[in-house]
Amino acid sequence: MDRAAPMEKNLKFAMAGELLLAVLKCLSRRVFVLLLGREYLGLNGLFADVLSMLSLAELGFSASITYSLYRPVAQGDAETIKSLVRLYRRVYRTVGIAVLTAGLSLTPFLSFFVKEMPEDIPCIPLIYVLNLVNASISYFFAYKSTLLFVHQKKYVETAIRAAVSLGATAAQTGVLLLTRNYIYYLLLAIGATIVQNAAVSLQADRLYPYLREKNVRPLPPEILGEIRRNVRAMVLHRIGAVAVLNTDNLLISKFVGVAAAGLYSNYVMIRGFLNIMVGALFDVITPALGNLAATETVEGKQGGLPPPGFFLRVAFRVDEHLSVLPL
Repeated sequence: MDRAAPMEKNLKFAMAGELLLAVLKCLSRRVFVLLLGREYLGLNGLFADVLSMLSLAELGFSASITYSLYRPVAQGDAETIKSLVRLYRRVYRTVGIAVLTAGLSLTPFLSFFVKEMPEDIPCIPLIYVLNLVNASISYFFAYKSTLLFVHQKKYVETAIRAAVSLGATAAQTGVLLLTRNYIYYLLLAIGATIVQNAAVSLQADRLYPYLREKNVRPLPPEILGEIRRNVRAMVLHRIGAVAVLNTDNLLISKFVGVAAAGLYSNYVMIRGFLNIMVGALFDVITPALGNLAATETVEGKQGGLPPPGFFLRVAFRVDEHLSVLPL
């Protein structure tokens, strides 16, 4: 099986898409700060960290079910894929409802996370709830994008995300210029999230029509047992990742203030972009390795990877893109 071709295609789309999204984010943030100020930006970063902590409800199910999908996808076992996708859909709908419920229950206690709540920002609870709704929507569609990832068709989602982000950024910038109203900005963000997820879902249904079939058999006990073991193994990893990577704005807002958190988030954006680029590279390689592990013998695994020159070209392209960043 030729694994290099889809990897190269995914890489091209990932690099082009992430660079476009980075430019859009920089422009959008510049307009955001000029028109609304650092306190709004800090509040945005604070709520992002709160919502990241709520994502602990996911507990590593995504990685565990993704791992379980590699073998049936490689073998063309549509029945097992349907069963895993149904489990994924049920789990993530439960997680989405749990995140939404837990997030709403925190609304009366928002002042606890801030040293001094900004008096010149109206409707802070509403702003938080809109951010919460925007973050929760994706949980109800995540299983479709995961199937594209495992099939080495991540480029489909990347293209949709870039197109929707381009339109959303233009609309949000126009709304801020005309109204300077953050509520309208968030409503457009929610609309963009719905459109993006719906488009990815429709594309997955078009590529894999069996997803619409109603006759889905129960998962074998051995697969369920493997998923449970993997979820238990992922729990501490998830907790550690959130504690290390998603608490900075919480701590700064609590002990310094939201304006300082807004200033800090500008620097974090640069680091985040570098992380996204490296993550995109791993997203290109991971499904090919999963397919290799699921289908080849030990000898086949040793010889089934793309030639070393491919990874050298990948590394060179990543370095080429990162070298133009204004750091």
